[in-house]
Amino acid sequence: MIINNWTSQIVMAKILGKIYQEKGYAVEYKELTSNDQWAHLHRGLEHVQVEVWQGTMAEDFARIRALGQVVEVGSHDALTREDWWYPTYVEEALLRFVE
Repeated sequence: MIINNWTSQIVMAKILGKIYQEKGYAVEYKELTSNDQWAHLHRGLEHVQVEVWQGTMAEDFARIRALGQVVEVGSHDALTREDWWYPTYVEEALLRFVE
């Protein structure tokens, strides 16, 4: 099971891994970058990725899916939003700094 370097993906991979273990499957985790995971998936080196973000991974995912090298087994209606978030006082301090 692939582990990427962000919290929601790690949590979901660990939860799914626990479910697989409870069903009697052996589970191994492999830490990979989101870019490197595609080569591992389409070559069969790794077998499960639990979170694909539309904003940054849709093209790669669609490519290997169209080749029949991966199967999408579930989706949801939540839309991703990749953005920077910070408290308003940070923006105010930055504006004072630039002036």
